[in-house]
Amino acid sequence: MKFAFIEQDASTWPVSVMCRMLGVSRSGYYDWRGRPPSARTIANLALLHDVRRLQAAIRGRTDRPGCMPPCGRRAIDAAVVASSS
Repeated sequence: MKFAFIEQDASTWPVSVMCRMLGVSRSGYYDWRGRPPSARTIANLALLHDVRRLQAAIRGRTDRPGCMPPCGRRAIDAAVVASSS
């Protein structure tokens, strides 16, 4: 979370200043930037995509019958994949 914040504002503030203020190392930040996304991150992004697609399909309403089961099954599948890694 801190590294994502640093990356977002790197064009505004020096990385070294933000790392010092947030209590993280610059080497840790640069290591994080070069690391590929984890399996959990990939599963979370897929789940987020599904949730947004469903929200668009039902125009943001959450009381429509049948909108949660597909999302719920996907969340359970993502959790199982992430816990087995």
